[in-house]
Amino acid sequence: MAALQANCDGALRHAPPCDDDAALRAARAATHDYQGQSLEALQATLLARGEAAPAAVLPFFVTSAHPSLVALARGADDGPLVRACTALARSRLGPARGLAATADGRAALAATGAFQGDVGDGARWFLAKFAEFERVLALRVAKEARSAARRAERLALMGPPAPTAAARALFRDGRRVAELARRGSCVVDGALDAGLAAELRAVFAAGLATGDFFGAPSADSCNAGSRSTTLALDGAARAPAVAAAVDALRGVAYEVEAATGVPLANSPRAMASAYGVGQTYRRHKDWYANERYNDRELTVLLYVNDGDWDPELDGGALALHGDDGEAPRVVPPLPGRLVIFFSRTVWHEVRAPKRRPRFALTLWVDRRGPDHGAPAKPAPVLESE
Repeated sequence: MAALQANCDGALRHAPPCDDDAALRAARAATHDYQGQSLEALQATLLARGEAAPAAVLPFFVTSAHPSLVALARGADDGPLVRACTALARSRLGPARGLAATADGRAALAATGAFQGDVGDGARWFLAKFAEFERVLALRVAKEARSAARRAERLALMGPPAPTAAARALFRDGRRVAELARRGSCVVDGALDAGLAAELRAVFAAGLATGDFFGAPSADSCNAGSRSTTLALDGAARAPAVAAAVDALRGVAYEVEAATGVPLANSPRAMASAYGVGQTYRRHKDWYANERYNDRELTVLLYVNDGDWDPELDGGALALHGDDGEAPRVVPPLPGRLVIFFSRTVWHEVRAPKRRPRFALTLWVDRRGPDHGAPAKPAPVLESE
């Protein structure tokens, strides 16, 4: 299937974007093959063409964790990793700070397209913007390093997917996979019984109210304030609602693989998320070509909101963006609704709920490679740069 082979919107005004299409625009590199290129290679290409300002803003869009940072992430003390990522972020934004010191440099930065909306013309405006970019960039690089440090152990748990009765019933006639192939996404209603969805929603709502279930609010400007936690797919004793939800999620990979022949593997953990009133996740993808340790192929969502959720009054829709100029596919988060889309190609955003929290379960499905399901190997010892 062609689609299977195949970090926030570039218009952000108060946070660094994570939209690699915007990186292309900002770098004026429409003819350059961005896919799979490292930050350093892209910057070298731009500098060789005399494009100093686009090269300077590229770190706003492209994040990657060097293996030396991954080695730090394996340590028991998180302090060295945090300090290293902070230093790296400051170093990567150094050229941009230098350009901001002169009027010509600031004009060149503004002309990149990286700062859409009202752009200040003084050094203080740019330096304040870079301070925020630096903070978020350090968070993102540290997050990628931690994920990479656990990658071998995670992949060892990810063999070929198994069928589930819940997913088999939903995908029996092949229409869902055909829709996924045609549109890049598909929507399946009734994937979870209304009563079970209400039961699971009550668990999430209680956990959000007491603060003992979801993690700390996100500090990333792309989805500031939202909360999440993870649930093991192979947990032992489960409430019926959790067991039913997990079965619906993890059976999707088997059905898609069986229909397409593309090898897939479920993540060993699903993510439960909570968005409070007014909280969003800006336009992004769940996979980027420059990420060394991301194997995602499909994103599978299950909504567990109130039975009387109103698309207009409650909001909280998922917007799935197609090609430029196309209106997005807007999917209200109705209870029991399952949504599947391609992690590598589909830009999407979570719109703000208006009256009450919005809850979902997410399972990422990897494109299965030789390391999936293989015993984890000892981590190499790497020297810091």
